[in-house]
Amino acid sequence: MSPRQSATKDKPALKAPVKTGPGQDRDRQLEDARHHPVSRPQPHPEHKPIKKPVLPKKHTPHSHPHGDELPAHTNPPSPIKPDKKITRTGAKK
Repeated sequence: MSPRQSATKDKPALKAPVKTGPGQDRDRQLEDARHHPVSRPQPHPEHKPIKKPVLPKKHTPHSHPHGDELPAHTNPPSPIKPDKKITRTGAKK
């Protein structure tokens, strides 16, 4: 009898190619940074806070008098009336 032959060939696992160094684009960026150090963009734009108006010196959040008088109602509220109920036939009661 002959020795059994394996039907599937064992293939080595595919691996990512070994990089020999940084890519061309990275080299180009580093060269630009060395030759023009000021012209490259910053990683984040500088922070510009919103300018707020300056408050008076003696201002506190509760500086207004509490319990100030409100004017009388010109249109007093009306009493609450329950809605009319609609029956199955559509008539309102």
